[in-house]
Amino acid sequence: MTFIYPVLLASEEGAVTIEFPDFPEAHTYGTDEADALAMAGDCLEVAVASRIIDGEGIPAPPTSRSKGQKATTRASSMARAFPPRPRCRVRPG
Repeated sequence: MTFIYPVLLASEEGAVTIEFPDFPEAHTYGTDEADALAMAGDCLEVAVASRIIDGEGIPAPPTSRSKGQKATTRASSMARAFPPRPRCRVRPG
């Protein structure tokens, strides 16, 4: 199954940060936009797995994006627990 969620990118201090409007607890970054987007898929996977483990709801992916929003895709069953990656921060809700 494939899930597509929008991401918000911002340049900060020589890095590009990513936030997920649908997963406010998840953040990641990269050295440039391509690197940040590559990390976003892993970060999204960790956020979804954390919600599954905690018994929290998973928001349905939006059917459209706002102008200028990027999106990340991650194909996975999302049924496994994934250890957090060093560059993905998932804050407790």
